[in-house]
Formats: sequence, C-alpha cells, structure tokens
Amino acid sequence: MRVEAALPALTHHEILRLVEPFVRAGHRPDLAASDRTRRRIVFHPQVLGPVPTPDPQAGSGSGTESESESEYESESESDPGPRTAAP
Repeated sequence: MRVEAALPALTHHEILRLVEPFVRAGHRPDLAASDRTRRRIVFHPQVLGPVPTPDPQAGSGSGTESESESEYESESESDPGPRTAAP
C-alpha cells in the first residue's frame, strides 16, 4: 500500500512560477487538462517540423562576410601557426 502525504493544491502563483521556463522554451501549458489538487501540470503536445537543410547555393557569394574575415580565412589556410589579436 502506497501512502502519499497530503499536499495543498497548487496556487496560480505556483503554476506560473513552474511553467515559466517551459513557456519561454516554446511549450504551452494545457490548463484544462492540468490538475491543481494532484499538483499535475500538463502541456500541449509540441509539433516539431522537419529539420531545415542548408541550401548549397545560399552560402556562395552571399556577401555577408566582411573583408577582414575573408582575409583571415585566406591567411589562416596558408599559415597554420597561432594568431593573437592585435591590441
């Protein structure tokens, strides 16, 4: 026989505090399915979409790379030694 200690029902303040990190991560609480007296919070199922694949044509010639980054990359390919930042 399992004996459980009688805990008070969750208050709305406790529910808000408990669900806050999950809501920030994109989860939605299902308050209708949750049970405050049993201290049970239910979340709506999260539908995950397909993982986007990178477009091979988007990376070439996009123009988002700065001149200093492209210089560093070309120098680092020919000179594999360690580099330090200039003051």
